[in-house]
Amino acid sequence: LRWPNDIVFDGRKLGGILCESATAGCVPELAVVGIGVNMNHGPEDFPSDIRGAATSIRAALGRPADRAGFLDALLAAFDCRLDSLSRGDLDGLVRAFNDLSALRPGDPVLVSTDGPARGFFYKGIGPDGALLLRDPAGVLRRFLSADVRKVL
Repeated sequence: LRWPNDIVFDGRKLGGILCESATAGCVPELAVVGIGVNMNHGPEDFPSDIRGAATSIRAALGRPADRAGFLDALLAAFDCRLDSLSRGDLDGLVRAFNDLSALRPGDPVLVSTDGPARGFFYKGIGPDGALLLRDPAGVLRRFLSADVRKVL
């Protein structure tokens, strides 16, 4: 996973997750989650400008993907996470995201919000979903939205 919404495999984007929510005042009313996964795409199926950055389940497996089997597994995993959330286990969800993150604590990243990119060190994801980074002086910073790139 690459914050905030990318699914990656071997450093290449495999899919994405988009969440939208609605509240009544401060009370969450609903959330809509969309998940897109590149299933049986070959390199020729991607536009040339993203071909080197995108991949698919077929490419990862080296054979065509079983779409129905994948969907069953995805829905089972999603249902398990939803059960954990309904029991109040937000810490478990945050821990799982951090465990699966494409970034490791201490990885250098470049972050841009409105201006030029600045360097930080990745710390993880906070309980509210914010990106947690340390600046070069060691100060912990929170980002709710930003463009983040790993420094190679």
